[in-house]
Amino acid sequence: MNYILDKGAQPVYPYTISMLRQDNPNIGISVDPTPHDLATFSVYSVNNVPPPEVDLRTHRVDEAPLPTRRSDGSWEQAWVVRDATPEEASAYAAANAPQPDWLAFGVALATSPAIAALYAAVPGPMGDGLSIGLSKAGDGDPRLFLSFWAQLLAAGVITPELLGVMGALAQQFNLPQTFVNALSGGEP
Repeated sequence: MNYILDKGAQPVYPYTISMLRQDNPNIGISVDPTPHDLATFSVYSVNNVPPPEVDLRTHRVDEAPLPTRRSDGSWEQAWVVRDATPEEASAYAAANAPQPDWLAFGVALATSPAIAALYAAVPGPMGDGLSIGLSKAGDGDPRLFLSFWAQLLAAGVITPELLGVMGALAQQFNLPQTFVNALSGGEP
């Protein structure tokens, strides 16, 4: 339970029963004081109010320095909505960004007819290297895959349809933009 000490000009919030005992060492205060007991010391309970919902990408909610006194004399917790700082917005975005799912990407490639056609068209060592590279990409290191992919791009083996399938799958599974760029021959 939250309390406020309201003796006029400078209310004290948050205020606790322990603080009340410290402020009044010569007065016996009940272990569980009633609202009437507390009111004799100008101490009042503060009703908890849930904070308002905001878009955490752009805003934050802080408890107001003082609760609000209602017309019936009761007190309730108050909240202040403010713009998120650039650091808070950045931290939120980083914490809530979709994570790359290399494994699902690899599974999707393994079941793609366009990729099956690529493996059928690629000579043994190159196809094996691409497959091994894809396995390493599944572990989060796409460099070997991109190396073989670049060789296939240079050889003209990668069709526009295959390039579209790969790019769409890479984006669907939230792979890094540098990887998506490298699929079409851009800088990784």
